[in-house]
Amino acid sequence: MIHLPNTNATVSLSNGDDAFYGLGRSRQFIDHGDGTLTDLATGLMWIADPSALAGDFDAAGDYAAALVLCEGLSHAGYTDWRMPNIQSLFSMVNPNLAVGPYIFSDFTAENAFYWSSTPLEASTAFRLVVDIEHAILTPGHISASYWAWPCRTSGYITESDPFTAVHNALLNLLMAYVPLSNMFKAGNRVAFVGSKRSPVKDHPQAADLPEIRLVPTGGTPHLQRTSNSSSCVCTWEIQISTGDQRVDEKLLPAEWAVYRAMEDWVAVLGALEWEGKTYVKLCRPQSIASGVSNADLNRDIIGWSTIWGCEVEMWFSTADL
Repeated sequence: MIHLPNTNATVSLSNGDDAFYGLGRSRQFIDHGDGTLTDLATGLMWIADPSALAGDFDAAGDYAAALVLCEGLSHAGYTDWRMPNIQSLFSMVNPNLAVGPYIFSDFTAENAFYWSSTPLEASTAFRLVVDIEHAILTPGHISASYWAWPCRTSGYITESDPFTAVHNALLNLLMAYVPLSNMFKAGNRVAFVGSKRSPVKDHPQAADLPEIRLVPTGGTPHLQRTSNSSSCVCTWEIQISTGDQRVDEKLLPAEWAVYRAMEDWVAVLGALEWEGKTYVKLCRPQSIASGVSNADLNRDIIGWSTIWGCEVEMWFSTADL
């Protein structure tokens, strides 16, 4: 089972993050009042209640029929609806509930199987489907009869490039985990986003620590990696300076909180889209470096610091570049 985060950040770092749209809630959705909602974590717009649509989405039939229903839907003024892939569909599962259907309370769905457009690698005669009753993935033969849940790309995630979208998604994951965000004052959460030219304090005082930073550290581009695809492996660091020499007071609790906060990064990043396609194919944690002599992080204030590395591999259709 893949677990998804409760995005209940209590402090907004930038317009558009979870806390900006509603403090303290678990996962933020914009209700447009027309039977659609937009997930602010992924930028996808969803039908609030598929069974309420004309066209028997609650009995969509085999895969081909369900695909026609999704792609032919005209609703709320939009005609670019589609069947979600498995990353997008499973991002809507909320496994923190006691019983099914395991979806967020903003939506209405039944304990049923829902089609995704993702084929099973072993056989094109199967597609991956989501069992909402048990919050699991399972293969479904294309001749089987399942439900359909259409989605489309909204305009609520406005980053023009995928690199910024990944950066902001990582930031939201970190700050959405309340035990982690509560360790740092709002001014000590450095994400290098927003209107400030440099959010780093040149001459910090003891009150300016502990501090957490999310820093892009580079990448390796692969143009024309295959005949029709290009990729880029980008890296980020989660940097923490505690200003405290006791490992049990700040360092180890912060490392544990980062570990918990990043639990679901694969599911959240995997649902991000650019040009209508998901592009994050692999997420890898890297090594953790802890110490007391990092001059950049400590800045003459003695204390433990830690650096978490993470690597995100993105693939794009070369024709879209």
